[in-house]
Amino acid sequence: SFRWADEEAVDPASMQRNLSLRGHVLVLPASCLFLLLLPCCYAPIAPTDREVLVAIYNLTNGRQWRQSFTWTQGWELNMDPCDDSDFFKGVACSGTLLGSDRKVTSLLLASLGLNGTLPWNLGNLTKLQFLYMTRNALRGDLPPSMCAMKELQNLDIAVNALDGVIPECVGQMQNLTSV
Repeated sequence: SFRWADEEAVDPASMQRNLSLRGHVLVLPASCLFLLLLPCCYAPIAPTDREVLVAIYNLTNGRQWRQSFTWTQGWELNMDPCDDSDFFKGVACSGTLLGSDRKVTSLLLASLGLNGTLPWNLGNLTKLQFLYMTRNALRGDLPPSMCAMKELQNLDIAVNALDGVIPECVGQMQNLTSV
């Protein structure tokens, strides 16, 4: 048995249980604190990407989308599209803790009732890899700014009312594997 000078004897097994419990009690609050601080440590969405999402929403009659209540409420509450996937369904972003501004990597907006034109600044989504806007009521041209979307891998804009010329650069995008 082991004992402190001012304590009565304690058997080692009992002491081990108490020490391991103490260790968990001390670690748990630190873990909880880390989890509480986690959301504040992510970088926000890049301002240029936010501008494009706002433009898509506004130019395609966002309040009338099938799931508009989430995007509408997200904008009204000044939520970050990269943080709040419950509000901004279909948006995925890159980014890590304490990194630079996060960039949109995926927009999955198929069959949501988007009705209007694509914004001229769509190409500012320079890290976008997946763009799905099929089965909507999009019209007009594909914006030439799409040439800046060098990481685009999949583009699905079928079953819309788009017209005009597809920017020549779309055919030259090296990462584009599906159109």
